Amino acid sequence: MDQTSKSKSQEPDPPIGHPSSLRFVSDRCPTSSSHPDREEPPPPASTVVAMEARDWAAVPRDILLDVFFKLGPREVLLGAEFMCMAWQCATLDEHTLWRRVGMEPFHWPWRYVGEVAEAATRFAAVDHAAGQCEAFKGNCDDEELMYLVQRAPCLKSLDVCHTYDERSAKVLVEALRKFTVLEDLLIQFRYHIDGDDNLLGSVCQACPQLK
Repeated sequence: MDQTSKSKSQEPDPPIGHPSSLRFVSDRCPTSSSHPDREEPPPPASTVVAMEARDWAAVPRDILLDVFFKLGPREVLLGAEFMCMAWQCATLDEHTLWRRVGMEPFHWPWRYVGEVAEAATRFAAVDHAAGQCEAFKGNCDDEELMYLVQRAPCLKSLDVCHTYDERSAKVLVEALRKFTVLEDLLIQFRYHIDGDDNLLGSVCQACPQLK
């Protein structure tokens, strides 16, 4: 064996990834021409899949109401019920959704919509309850308090911030007498009442069911 043939036989194999190595591998791969009966695999499906339009009105009512109960009356009235007619009908038909008004945890300031709108939201929830509201929390002037008497006669819990003066005190006591099943009461006066024992006594007499 001459020196030239010896050097060729000792030449190392090309590294993986080298063009000659790739050609060597491809030369040994079966091709469609070597297997005429083998069918070519179909081309891969496109990875871009069009999103199907979601029919939110078709959400099962039990699931929908479960979400609404977690949101609370305020959040439902601020937007959820306006999603579609089916959602609005669900909120109006389910009176138990509105039994506790204003009892939601504190919301972030950016969700505050102003005192007038907040009050309107609370009393709209009372209307939705159709007489089944059992707990109410919020600011009330004399007119709103008497409206609450008419629309929520079954109140068991009342937490209000109320304006105090001689006339308002009489309206307050008169309203409390009409809440015949009231058990829990918290009144925050917007002005200092200087320990008016007469008012406190009148409140206690008006609500004999207080715990």
